Amino acid sequence: MQGRTRYQQLLKWLCCLLTAPSLYAATPLWVFVPQTPVTLTVAPGETAQVQYAVYNQSARAKVLIMQPIQGITQTSLCQLPAKGYCILTLQINGSALSGNVMGGPVLCQQGNPNQCYQPSPLNSLAITKGQPATASISASPANLVLIINQNAKVVTITNHSTQITAYNIRAILPSSWTDVIQDASSCTVLAPGASCQISFTPGSVIHSLQLIPIQGDNTSRVSISIEVKPVPIAIAAGQYTSVGAIRPLIALSSDMGTSWTFPSAVNSPVFVPDNTNSYNNSAGFFESSCDAQTCIAVGQYRDAGLVQRPLLAVSQDSGLNWIFPSSINAAVFSPVNTNPFSSAGELVGATCQGSTCIAVGNYFSAGTRRPILAISHDSGTSWNFPAVINAPVFTPDNTNAFVGNGRFFAVNCHGAICIAGGLYSSVGIDRPLLAVSQDLGQNWTYPSAINAPVFTPDNTNAFSNNGSFNGVVCQDSACIAAGSYRSGGIERPLLALSQNATVTWTYPSVVNSPVFTPDNSNAFTANGSFADVNCQGTTCIAVGRYFGGGTQRPLVAVSHDAGSSWTFPSSVTAPVFTPDNTNAFTGSANLLSISCQGSDCVTGGFYFGGGGFRPLLAVSHDAGSSWTFPSSVTAPVFTPDNTNVFTNDGQFNDVHCAGGLCIAAGFYITGGVQRPLLAVSQDLGQTWTFPSAANSPIFTPDNSNTFFGGRLDAASSNGLWLPRSLSLLETE
Repeated sequence: MQGRTRYQQLLKWLCCLLTAPSLYAATPLWVFVPQTPVTLTVAPGETAQVQYAVYNQSARAKVLIMQPIQGITQTSLCQLPAKGYCILTLQINGSALSGNVMGGPVLCQQGNPNQCYQPSPLNSLAITKGQPATASISASPANLVLIINQNAKVVTITNHSTQITAYNIRAILPSSWTDVIQDASSCTVLAPGASCQISFTPGSVIHSLQLIPIQGDNTSRVSISIEVKPVPIAIAAGQYTSVGAIRPLIALSSDMGTSWTFPSAVNSPVFVPDNTNSYNNSAGFFESSCDAQTCIAVGQYRDAGLVQRPLLAVSQDSGLNWIFPSSINAAVFSPVNTNPFSSAGELVGATCQGSTCIAVGNYFSAGTRRPILAISHDSGTSWNFPAVINAPVFTPDNTNAFVGNGRFFAVNCHGAICIAGGLYSSVGIDRPLLAVSQDLGQNWTYPSAINAPVFTPDNTNAFSNNGSFNGVVCQDSACIAAGSYRSGGIERPLLALSQNATVTWTYPSVVNSPVFTPDNSNAFTANGSFADVNCQGTTCIAVGRYFGGGTQRPLVAVSHDAGSSWTFPSSVTAPVFTPDNTNAFTGSANLLSISCQGSDCVTGGFYFGGGGFRPLLAVSHDAGSSWTFPSSVTAPVFTPDNTNVFTNDGQFNDVHCAGGLCIAAGFYITGGVQRPLLAVSQDLGQTWTFPSAANSPIFTPDNSNTFFGGRLDAASSNGLWLPRSLSLLETE
């Protein structure tokens, strides 16, 4: 009955149409009668339908096909019987519309594209593409760290709308990130309350931290932090004995210190491109430094003629491969090679910052020991030896002129400021030596204010001899050089301070005669010296040893105002180990290294207790205000294999904290054999483990030069385990 009524309505409409005074220019063979509204607004994420009744005015059957309109589809063929009609159903997809649609639809006879008709203007489509109804989305995690050439990582997207389906959600990556592959295929349609994942596969290019927007056609915009980092790496460097030789040693970890490998390529140096001064039978590393993909380890070796030469190994791929540049072992100074290298060369200090690496030490030229500095501005590919370094001229006053015995022990850079510290001789007096660069090593000067210390505000303990800097550090505009000097026969701690980026220097007198707080029972009497110094923000800490209360004790100086004032915590001078003080401190302690990440600091060395020398670590979680001494460190238990059990004579030579990881490197003795000692903390000093793999190195891929005994003297990492947004301050 309904079909008959509808047919009668169509006939009435056609009768009226045929009697109308005008239509199109020609009488159409089929006409359109809207069955639904044709004026609509459809937003992305929405759909709608429009229906027409199409009546065939000819005596022949027709099959009609719509000319394409983006975002509008004909659900089925319109098959018109002679003098009959069909229903044309159009499906409108708001997300697919390219814009507004004003006109149409145009239906053409199948096989005859020239025979086409459309509704009258009054009945034509009038579709407006509306503003999308927005679905609220979130992304997790908020920080994504990708590692070059490694597996993809995913971000989970959740649609928090209860009614709106989200479409085509994707990340908007920077145009330069062409090597990062995004797969958002699972997020093209996301139902209300559902989640999907976008994966990101890194290439071989490092990309700095960026805020990356994520959005769909009809969603809110969220942003996450993404960066593409080098492979995280930690290294420990030193030396070991094998059959008939002492060989360089590097331990490598790329899983935050959980496992360690020993690359065999390091233990038999072959110099490139020229192996003339080939390795003979003695070599070792004394210091190391890593930044991003670049790591260097420095030391010395003996060639076939038993000449001691500087040694440097460099890796530009996070420790996967190592090379020994031959330019290092036969230094040629520029621009003039006036004091040419002859013998007894070694490198003992190293630092890398970005693509700049610097190594420092000493060498002999015609019987005179001179300071040496090697610098690379291309991540260790090429090296330069500035001649201005090996013959210091002090400015503005060269009264205490350089005579000889020049050597550097430490180097550090921060921003464009670099300093190298050591000692030299002038007319029988050993004086502190400091080289300064304010342009990342391009040019160097020797400030004369350094070599004749005058202490302020009190110069009672005046400088007389034996001045030396053992550790240096710069942080922002503050730079510190720490060491020791003699005054009236007493060795005292020495600290030089600049708070204006090395322009001027002062020697605070409070440092050379420590007063411990809150308890000065173990008062300073003699043999005071700093071995190392570290700064993080405005906190600076210097460590070493002194004699007081009848024995040699640990020494720690702390400043919370970038060196303006200093305190000496008394708790450090008489260590009490927790939770077990069985191996109690009895004396002969020394702190050799300090490293901080933010307010977490670790200092390491040795002490005598429990019948022998033992490794010593002090830990602070409040920027040096208070310190604890973990007892687990004093009697290491190796995991998973404690076969080479600790017995006595252990010590840490270097500590390093960065990216949530702290490592301490040194040695211990068991069964008469000296073995490498490595302590690892993955929680910034809260707990410590001792990997047994470190004390019995197995070299890969070639274990021909098997391990008989050895030690570790240096530790470093690129600190890339945490996202940059979560990392604390950079470490040195």
